[in-house]
Amino acid sequence: MKASRASLLMLHLILFCLLAIPRGYGQSRTDIHYLYHSVFIYNFCKYIQWPEDNRLHIIGVLGDSPILQGLYRMARAKSSPYMRFIIRKYEDIEDIESNCHILFIPNTFALTPYRKAKLLQKIAGMPLLVLTENEEYIQEFSSINFIVKDSKLIFQINPQNIEKTGLKVSYQLLRLGIIVQNK
Repeated sequence: MKASRASLLMLHLILFCLLAIPRGYGQSRTDIHYLYHSVFIYNFCKYIQWPEDNRLHIIGVLGDSPILQGLYRMARAKSSPYMRFIIRKYEDIEDIESNCHILFIPNTFALTPYRKAKLLQKIAGMPLLVLTENEEYIQEFSSINFIVKDSKLIFQINPQNIEKTGLKVSYQLLRLGIIVQNK
C-alpha cells in the first residue's frame, strides 16, 4: 500500500491534465466525463488492496453505459504483466460473477428496492469495490460514488463500506475524495 510521493504527484498531474482537456467535437459533456471515469478507476486499482493478488482486475458494468467504451480503451492501453484488466458487461444482477473486483452501477440501471435487495444479497461477502453515480447509494452500500460538481468529475468515498468488503484503501486515495459516512 506504500505509494511514493512521486506516484501521488503523478496521479495529481494526470487528473489535472485530463480535467483541463477541452471537450472533443461530437462528444457530449457526459461522454467526456465517462472517459474520465476510466482514468479514476485505473488509479483506484493502484490505491485499493484486495485480499488476493492485485495484478488482475475484473471490472463489471451493470447494464448499458457509455463508460464501457472508456474502460475497453483503458484495458487495452494499461494492461501489462503487472496489472491486467478484464471488462465485463452484466445485463442483470444475476450475471455478476463472484470473481468481479470492481462493479460500476450507472444511473441508467434502474435499481428498484427489489433489485437493490437482490444486489446486496448477491454481493454480500464479496471483496468488491462498488462504484455508483447516485449520492443515496454512497451512504448505503457503495464504496465510491462519482459526482459532477462545477462541471468537474469528482468522487465521494465511504471507508466504512470499503472496509466491510475486506478491501483496504490507502490514505492517499482517501485524501483525494470527499469522505462520506453511512447514515
